[in-house]
Amino acid sequence: MLVLLGPRFAATDAELAALADATGMLAYDLRTRLRPGAWGVLRSLAADEQAVELAEYLQTLGFEAVSVDPSVGQDATRRVVYVKALELLSDAVNVRLSEREMVIPYGALLTIVRGEVQLGRSPWPSTLGGASGQMRSAAASTPFRSSNPVTAEVSVFREPRTSGVQDVFTAADIHFFTVNWVARIDARDFEFPSSIPAHRNLAERLDHFVDLLAQRCEIRVDRSLRASSLASYTADVQRVPSQSSPPGSRRQGSSSDEHFDAYSRLVAEAERQSRLLVHKV
Repeated sequence: MLVLLGPRFAATDAELAALADATGMLAYDLRTRLRPGAWGVLRSLAADEQAVELAEYLQTLGFEAVSVDPSVGQDATRRVVYVKALELLSDAVNVRLSEREMVIPYGALLTIVRGEVQLGRSPWPSTLGGASGQMRSAAASTPFRSSNPVTAEVSVFREPRTSGVQDVFTAADIHFFTVNWVARIDARDFEFPSSIPAHRNLAERLDHFVDLLAQRCEIRVDRSLRASSLASYTADVQRVPSQSSPPGSRRQGSSSDEHFDAYSRLVAEAERQSRLLVHKV
């Protein structure tokens, strides 16, 4: 189970001191794994109860902390559905797929994950065993406070292998509270509203659009795939078989980007848990 710290973490001296006191970790290690403005992995614990307890304790200290099962990244029920167009209405967004449309209230949108999809990309094989196993076994024998963090757990994130990449495109994943599937925008095929300047390149047009949507919905856009330590946890030992996309979607049977897909799902689950905590207060 992963204990995550949210984007509100600013890495101030006071925050680092409080985290160091709560976990027994060194300030240097905390700076290595936690980046301001991004979801980051504070600890990876084999015992779910320990992870939940640590996250709840950090919440009492004022931190945006949640516990997330890394297997969420391979959850086949959180399917990626490619969208053809999105129309921004006064209080909702009209999502147009290849064969159907649906109107979703702005309040049902959870977060947007912006990045680059590389079809055929997989996480580093080392995260399926070796270092990942060392982190879990070591975490199982240590309490919250540990002055000797596992070296593998604080290693710098490395980009996954790209030897099997078939296609690369600029994309954005839209996540919802009300449904598990993910609405993905492929900037190459997406029908941008006429209000988005046509003279800009696709990446700029997509950024303009998702920022506008995020502002309407008052949600966050995550652009931290290359910087967040969470990206090191996109592989899981127990792989979930892929399933076909829901009716009305495009690209059924196409290959996926396991690394980006998993990161996107993990960020969404962290945002969901964080939002639920706010609603409880």
